[in-house]
Amino acid sequence: MILIVEDDVDVRDNLADVLQLAGYKIVTASNGLDAYERLRNAATETLPDLILLDLTMPVMDGRHLRGELLKDEILARIPVVLISSAVDIKNEAASLGAAGYVKKPFKLDVLLDLIERSSLAP
Repeated sequence: MILIVEDDVDVRDNLADVLQLAGYKIVTASNGLDAYERLRNAATETLPDLILLDLTMPVMDGRHLRGELLKDEILARIPVVLISSAVDIKNEAASLGAAGYVKKPFKLDVLLDLIERSSLAP
């Protein structure tokens, strides 16, 4: 299962549709706080295998969410891939301990390849 954390409804829905067509189970959150609450309340067996995380969002941004995840031993184990238009996304990914990143606007085949390399075959 992949959790998409993205505030832009069009990006979130389109990405969810494409990933579902590729065979992945998808859950979505509209901001970091929404995602954090879902993750904190989820049973361990229902946690996502991967989080696709936008950095710039209202309520709780991706950097803050990642910091909160890293404070929890179980949630810290979930690989995170950043999806952002940040100029220095490579360094952002490194500083946040992300498993990878794609820069917006991104090509879907690049993202799908990154997900597949994360050993998340549908």
